[in-house]
Amino acid sequence: MIEATLEIHAPLTEVWNYLQDFKRRSLWDVRLRSVTSLTPLPLCVGSLLQYHFAWGFLRFWMEAKYIAFVPNSHSSVRFDRVSFLCLVHSAAGSWHLNATETGTEFHTKFSYRLKYGFYGRWLDRLFFRKTLENETKQSLENLKRLIENKKGEDRDVS
Repeated sequence: MIEATLEIHAPLTEVWNYLQDFKRRSLWDVRLRSVTSLTPLPLCVGSLLQYHFAWGFLRFWMEAKYIAFVPNSHSSVRFDRVSFLCLVHSAAGSWHLNATETGTEFHTKFSYRLKYGFYGRWLDRLFFRKTLENETKQSLENLKRLIENKKGEDRDVS
């Protein structure tokens, strides 16, 4: 499991709104090319999103279904459908937000199982897990920078 916690100096509702804006996700998540909704908006339990990834020369997608969605608190997704070139067989992720004195604490968890049995576990130990950890850290730093450096007129004041 990959886990990370980050303090973002912005109101919880602003962080939540930014996180749930899947059209902006590729601005901060270094793994993603784009995300598209496969079901009508707004997002809720049961909503489906398709994540389009670029990893080196590989291009692949994963479909996520929201299994929990509590605005301004937490959301969870499960990835059960993946393209042929994707190394991941299945995965699940969650985001939890808590208001703090200085802004918002953001906690993320991501668990996954790779395809190919023994070879998949070997690839995970060799490079996949470390790469995913590094890309998660870089993506969260990007998220923090984007939210905290927004101009005052762009900030969500709700």
